[in-house]
Amino acid sequence: MTIIKGRNPSARRRIGRLAAVCLALFAQVAVVGVLTVAPALATTQSTWRTVSVGAEHTCAERNDAQFTLVCWGDNSRGELGFGTIYDRSSPSLPVPLPGSIGHWGQVSASDSYSCATWVVTSTEQHLYCWGANTYGNLGDGTTTDRRLPVEPALGYRNWTSVSAGMFHACATQLDHSAWCWGDNGTGELGDGTMTDRNKPVKVAGGHLWASISASVSFTCGITTSGSLWCWGHNIYGQLGIGTTVDHSKPTRVGTASDWVQVATGNWHTCARNSGGSIYCWGSNIWGNLGTGDTTQRLTPTKIATVGGVTGWTSVTAGQAYTCALGTIGSVGSSWCWGLNDHGQLGIGNTANTKSPSRVMDNRSTTWSTIAAGVGYHSCAVKSDYTLWCWGHNDQGQLGIGTAGTTDSLVPVNVT
Repeated sequence: MTIIKGRNPSARRRIGRLAAVCLALFAQVAVVGVLTVAPALATTQSTWRTVSVGAEHTCAERNDAQFTLVCWGDNSRGELGFGTIYDRSSPSLPVPLPGSIGHWGQVSASDSYSCATWVVTSTEQHLYCWGANTYGNLGDGTTTDRRLPVEPALGYRNWTSVSAGMFHACATQLDHSAWCWGDNGTGELGDGTMTDRNKPVKVAGGHLWASISASVSFTCGITTSGSLWCWGHNIYGQLGIGTTVDHSKPTRVGTASDWVQVATGNWHTCARNSGGSIYCWGSNIWGNLGTGDTTQRLTPTKIATVGGVTGWTSVTAGQAYTCALGTIGSVGSSWCWGLNDHGQLGIGNTANTKSPSRVMDNRSTTWSTIAAGVGYHSCAVKSDYTLWCWGHNDQGQLGIGTAGTTDSLVPVNVT
C-alpha cells in the first residue's frame, strides 16, 4: 500500500506504542470534558447491538439500557478509552459514561483512536473522542493523546453521526452540516485548504448532509437529496469522479440521486443505492472492488452478481477489502471480498477473492450489521445479538481472550 507523506501506519503504531509506554512512566495525560466516570467493572453480558473495527482494536455497544461501550485490543495510545494504556484481549472494561442521563449512540474506531456520540435527548447529542491525537484528530484543540473521552473544542451538543478516518475525523450535526478535523494534507477535511486542523471546521459547499465516511486521506458523504460527493486524496480514483486529481472541496460523483450509504476503504470506495445495488471504485489490486477482476476503476462500477442474493442491505470497506450484507430469502447473509492475508474475509482460508464470497457461518441466523477495518480483521453482529469477529489478532482485537498468533479464518464468538 502506498503511504502518502511518508506516514507508514505500522511503523507509526510501533513507535507510538513505545513512546506511550515511556511517557506513562513520567506523567499522566490530562483529561478534559469527562463529566462522570463509570466504574471499571468486569461484565459478562453477551448480547450486542453494533460494532466498529479499527486497525488493531475493536469497539462495540452492548444491548443494554445505556448501550454500554466496550473496546479491546491495542491500547498503546489510549484508544480503548478506559484511562490506561494497557492492552485488553477481551471486552471486559467499559468506556466511562460521559453523564448519568443518556446512552451511547454511534461508535467509530480507527487507527489508534475512537469516537462516539452520546445521546441525551433527540436534540442534545454530544460527541467524544479518545486515543491518539497526533494530527489533532480528536478535535479538542490540541495534539495531546487522551486516555479518556474528550469533547471536540467547539462544544456543540447536536452531533448525529461520526466517522473516524486514519488521521482525520468527520461528523454531522442535526442541521445536516458536516464538520471535519485532523490531518488535511490532501484536502480530506473539505474546507478548501490543505491546512491541518485540531478543531472541527465546516465542510465547504453548503450541502445538507445525511451521512459521511472518512478514510485514510479522503472523505465521502451523501446529501439529504441522495447525491454523493467525495473530496481529498485521489491517487487511485477513489473519489469516483473519473480522474486521479485531488480535490479539497466536495466534488459530485456522477449524477445519480438515489444513494443511501457510502463506505470508504483505505484506497477505494463503495456505495449502495436505494435499489439495493452496490457500486465500487478506486484501487482494485486485491480484487477489493468485487468486480471479478483487479482493474482499477475511476467511476462507480457495479459489483459482480451473486447467485441467490436479491439485494444488498449494507456495505463496509476496509484496507483493500470489502464486506456487505445481502438478502437470501429471509436470511441476511454476510459476504466479503478482496485482500485476505489474515483471514479477514472469514471464508476459512487466506486466498484473496475478486468477487463476493460468503462468510462461513451456520447460514440460519441473520446478520444485522458488519464492520471492516483499516487493519486486517472484521466483526459482525447477528440478529440474535451475538457478536462475531475474524481475521488478524496480534493485539487481541478479536476479543477472544488471546493475542499474538491466534488469527481466525472463520467467525469466532465474542462474549
